[in-house]
Amino acid sequence: MINSDDIRKWLVSSGVLNKVGKPSRYIGKELNRVIKDPDDKLRILLSFPDTYEVGMSHLGLKILYKELNKTDEFYAERAYLPWKDMIEEMISARIPLYSMETYTAAAQFDIVGITLQYELCYSNVLALLDLAGIPLLQKERTTEPLVLGGGPCSTNPEPMADYFDAFVIGDGEAVTPQICIEVRENIELLRSGRRRELLELLSKIQGVYVPSLGRRKVVKAVIADLSDYEIDPSPLVPYMKTVHDRAVMEVMRGCNRGCRFCQAGMIYRPVRERGVDELRESVRKVLKATGYDELSFLSLSTMDYSAIDVLTEEILPLLEPQRVALSLPSTRIDSFGVEIASQIASIRKTGLTFAPEAGSQRLRNVINKNVSEDDLMATVKAAKNSGWQRVKLYFMVGLPTERDED
Repeated sequence: MINSDDIRKWLVSSGVLNKVGKPSRYIGKELNRVIKDPDDKLRILLSFPDTYEVGMSHLGLKILYKELNKTDEFYAERAYLPWKDMIEEMISARIPLYSMETYTAAAQFDIVGITLQYELCYSNVLALLDLAGIPLLQKERTTEPLVLGGGPCSTNPEPMADYFDAFVIGDGEAVTPQICIEVRENIELLRSGRRRELLELLSKIQGVYVPSLGRRKVVKAVIADLSDYEIDPSPLVPYMKTVHDRAVMEVMRGCNRGCRFCQAGMIYRPVRERGVDELRESVRKVLKATGYDELSFLSLSTMDYSAIDVLTEEILPLLEPQRVALSLPSTRIDSFGVEIASQIASIRKTGLTFAPEAGSQRLRNVINKNVSEDDLMATVKAAKNSGWQRVKLYFMVGLPTERDED
């Protein structure tokens, strides 16, 4: 079996990093990575079935990385699906998927967790398992790592049920540590091939669905208070430009809008907010530990954060000395949204984004998007009067009942 030294030697001496595009995707060693002695630890590989720059922009994987690694008995590492040129090189050299922290082959972990963020990544999941040397079908595994799925697509797990030993449904912070405790306490069941016995134990945890045990009613895992889970004060910082190349801070989970098209608005209910004081202190720590020149407040609808005006007033003085820009994922289509955006732009304009979603009022009514054309036009005029030169609008096509005139 190939070991971590073999993989490290191949990366350093084979010349492969001179042959592939964006070689920093594959070397690890990022600022704030977690390094532990892996001996006597439950080893978890958190995997993202897309390229490094996409996966490193995903907050959920980073949250689990921090939550699991704060337990001494666990060691969570990361893996991302290589791009096609690197996959070809790895297959040619018989190098399997490996972790970014210790260059350990994926098949040597106890748990391989794969996040399912969108349906188009499903074929990537199979490519990732194949590159790892793990049997694709869960019924064909014996002593291999447990393959766990999570993320928004796990709320509809059946399309991928044949490939996963279990799914985490709901908030990952609430249930993943419980799974790891159960696996660590019963690790001999996994290593001796008594996989079904271990899966029976896992199925008793709220939020865990085990397909091989048949369909059972599963209650999703929900954390009551986001503040029970500290924002990571020292998040990972990559060497290369990623899709979202900035510090990201979750201010709220869930949304009270109820738009009919929005999967996330349904599955992340109820609405939960972090406090202003907590966010202010976290901003201080994160900027000091990362050096980013942009900070994003993340949620499904950040302008609906109940104290967004207070939060903005508290945070902007922290950002101004170093000219750190503040960005919001999407701005509410009303004058208040423009007013807040204008305050934020007092440091540096980062862009203004609105989401009408549909091109006609009839279709916006169908999808329960409570925005009128008058709202949109008034907001754009207010933005222009506040000095904005450009706005970005999000629309969807292919909505139910859509006609050409829409």
